Amino acid sequence: MIDKKKLLVKDGKVLAVIRPSDPQRALNKAKALLGMNYRDGQKAMDEILQDPAQTYTFIGLAMKKHGKIVDPETGAVIGKAQAGDSFVPYEQILARHEAEAKWAAEDKKDQPS
Repeated sequence: MIDKKKLLVKDGKVLAVIRPSDPQRALNKAKALLGMNYRDGQKAMDEILQDPAQTYTFIGLAMKKHGKIVDPETGAVIGKAQAGDSFVPYEQILARHEAEAKWAAEDKKDQPS
């Protein structure tokens, strides 16, 4: 069981850790955000996360202390945040997963039997 008090939360939303396929590329792009105001920086970060040359893998949920990452099902520590990792609302990860499952089901229905 996960102690939700120990999870990293922003604006009331639990944060998930996603890891880029090329951490150095992500870090280089993120450096360009330094000094931007929040709104512009958020828009630029969204663009970074949609970079077609970069893939991101969901790792787990972020904890408040020591950069630990936990499995959302078991609460077991599965690693630590690394340079280049990004933090996004977990609900976005779940919504994306549901949408992809729906698309796959629709594609399967459209295939000839």
